[in-house]
Amino acid sequence: MPVIANGTTSYSEASKRSYIATGVFTTYFYSYTNSRNANNQLVYTLEQNSSATDAQCKAGHILKENGRKLVFGVNNIDTNTTTTLTTSGNRPFYLVGVFDSSSMLNGFIDPNSPLFAPYSTDLPNFYDRSSTNVTAPDGSTNDMGAPVFTSGSVTAAGNIVTNSTLLLNRPLVEAADANATLVTTLTGNSCLNSIIRMTPGGTRTLSLPATTALTAVLGSTVGVSFEFIVINLSGANTITIAVGDANTTIAGSTSVAVSTTARYIVRLATATTVIVYRA
Repeated sequence: MPVIANGTTSYSEASKRSYIATGVFTTYFYSYTNSRNANNQLVYTLEQNSSATDAQCKAGHILKENGRKLVFGVNNIDTNTTTTLTTSGNRPFYLVGVFDSSSMLNGFIDPNSPLFAPYSTDLPNFYDRSSTNVTAPDGSTNDMGAPVFTSGSVTAAGNIVTNSTLLLNRPLVEAADANATLVTTLTGNSCLNSIIRMTPGGTRTLSLPATTALTAVLGSTVGVSFEFIVINLSGANTITIAVGDANTTIAGSTSVAVSTTARYIVRLATATTVIVYRA
């Protein structure tokens, strides 16, 4: 016969997984409904949640799993009218049912969408968050999710948005008083996001690495860039920036005049060519 589980079991069986929205998610919030066609057959429709508005689907909202799921082989999609989720042969992505703890709307989301990040998994979904102002992480809110602290790379197709200062840890390179070839590793005369300081005793040349080395450090992704800064501490001698080979070109002045600072942006223009811009 049915029994009522004890308090410990009830808490442990409740869904704990939540997601925080990183942007307006109106068109990424779906509903799954059924109806009968002219032949009295049940047909299933995936569509954007008609109850959702931009005002109800803001960045910072917390979406909590409600236990529902859409899985191919179990749930069919006869009609898909969404604009942000493509199906092939009526094969849905793995979608999870959620409710928005701010608007109290229910729907489905793709948990791997770039608009949703995992939130705390320590609290059951019936616990309220400690902040009700969820318009954005704008200084008047809290509990907006975990920070990132990593020794690995952060790769993003979208923007990096901050309401504070974006701080870069720039290596300081003391270049020898001689013609030098910069490197892309963070040792020696590195050019990777470095500040290169030099006091030339005569006219000196700082050469960039070969294009293949620059392409490798840029990840072979066209449009990606890094920068470096050259400080000429001499009051009498200039520094000239030189390319490593013919596949790298410099747009702008290559000369760093006496007692001046120059900033250069290194950008992968094509899969095999690099352009260095004088900022």
